[in-house]
Amino acid sequence: MKNKVLFIIPSLAGGGAERVFVNIVNTIDKSIFDVTLVCLSTERNVYEVSSDVRVINLKSKRVRNATLKILRLIRKERPSLVVSTLGHLNSMLLMLKLFFPKNTKLIIRQTNIMSFNRGKNTLIRKKAGNKLYKNADMIVCQSKFMKDDFINITGVKSSNVIKIYNPVDLDSMLIKSNEDIKYEFNEGQINIFFAGRLEEVKRIPLIIDAFQNFREKNHYSKLYILGEGPKKSELMNYTVKKKLSHSVEFLGFQQNPYKWLKHADLFIMASKHEGMPNVLIEAIALGIPVLVLKHPGGTIDILRTLNIEDRFVNNLVIDKNSFDAYDKRVLSILKANFGVEIVVKQYEDLFKSVIQIGE
Repeated sequence: MKNKVLFIIPSLAGGGAERVFVNIVNTIDKSIFDVTLVCLSTERNVYEVSSDVRVINLKSKRVRNATLKILRLIRKERPSLVVSTLGHLNSMLLMLKLFFPKNTKLIIRQTNIMSFNRGKNTLIRKKAGNKLYKNADMIVCQSKFMKDDFINITGVKSSNVIKIYNPVDLDSMLIKSNEDIKYEFNEGQINIFFAGRLEEVKRIPLIIDAFQNFREKNHYSKLYILGEGPKKSELMNYTVKKKLSHSVEFLGFQQNPYKWLKHADLFIMASKHEGMPNVLIEAIALGIPVLVLKHPGGTIDILRTLNIEDRFVNNLVIDKNSFDAYDKRVLSILKANFGVEIVVKQYEDLFKSVIQIGE
């Protein structure tokens, strides 16, 4: 008999957490698990879900408006396991866990580093978090740093927290990178790329500054910024202020960013912190040299695994060494550690162990 699993997520709009869930539900062994993907809303979907995955749209734009719908669905479906991701949804399901069917387990996947996303009153929050998170049967963190930080902030037992990297569908990404784009890159031009949400935590002005310094001696170069976000207008004004409006191009959100990234000579990041940046894995898989300003989080896990920690720098300075190519074995190492089949197998093993608890 198959084990019924409900994966619950706010939407399938473009984002790292959404991509991770789609990779899991598409790849998971359907001979063992009966998979249903529950979305609060299916508006602005950008990810393709396999035809053998049932999708339920709750038609609720806000998490708080979906509380009763989710609880009714769980009590009706009586799944062996509920899996959720993203903060507000995780919190809501942790509170609802007391009303789940008796044998239904709950796994939540953390998407952020707790110490960078909590208020000043740490002691009170730690006590409240510990009481709330103990309702989860297991908590998944994306990196060692995130796991250690989570345990330290919440006080949850380490035995209830597991590190599993994000699954990245590298083969699919490489295929998509070969699609044509209606854009002409100038021959001989040095193309530098950033891809991600345009928000404060990404510290994109530092990237623009580093590019400006590089361009002083390398005039035939251009910075491309892939993504949307609340800081877009501010960043565009910043490029005007820096007199770079003709040398920095904002490409907006692209459903297939890989066909753009393959034209990059360098991929650059300057985040304050990162959980586990999928886009960095993808850029490296495309053979693009990377330059990353040092920050706490899971980024070091990626670079250390690949033995390219020299790309993790204290000062964001683009020079000729920034464009050095990698060892040809990089892709196989990436697949062995972050490939979708490898990581989803780890999720399957986790699901089996959690479902068996209490049987």
